[in-house]
Amino acid sequence: MIKVNTQTNTASREAIPANLLGLTNHTLSNLQTELNPVPADLVNIEYWGETLVDQSVTATQKFGSEVLTVNTSTRSVDVSHSILDKTAEDLANDAAQAQAEVDELAANAREERDALLAATDFYALSDVSMSEAMTTYRSDLRSVPTLSGFPNDFEWPTAP
Repeated sequence: MIKVNTQTNTASREAIPANLLGLTNHTLSNLQTELNPVPADLVNIEYWGETLVDQSVTATQKFGSEVLTVNTSTRSVDVSHSILDKTAEDLANDAAQAQAEVDELAANAREERDALLAATDFYALSDVSMSEAMTTYRSDLRSVPTLSGFPNDFEWPTAP
């Protein structure tokens, strides 16, 4: 519930006073008609529900401060955010975070590749004849980091 001054149609996010705790949402949103008499500190004050406004931003924007808009027709407060352009620092942080995510995906893929190679190492022992298909498979595993789309979208070689 958001505090609304019904005379000025302004809203603020403030806690409901202790003396009003336990009142129903209906009563809180109709204090001027439900309380008789209305305490002096609550004249023109009511607590209305909030409606979140669906907003989106582009890659070069970010959400800013909260904006509370009194909607007298629905007796609620529309909650949105200002939209700001990202700073050069924000964009650099986004790029660094994206690169860190790619680096982590690459490390995980290399770890999986290494495990797949280790699982076929016994074929490479000197007393075992490795098939051409296995040789190709192991070679393809070693080249995984050079595949198009690595590390986000690539196909693993198929084991023979």
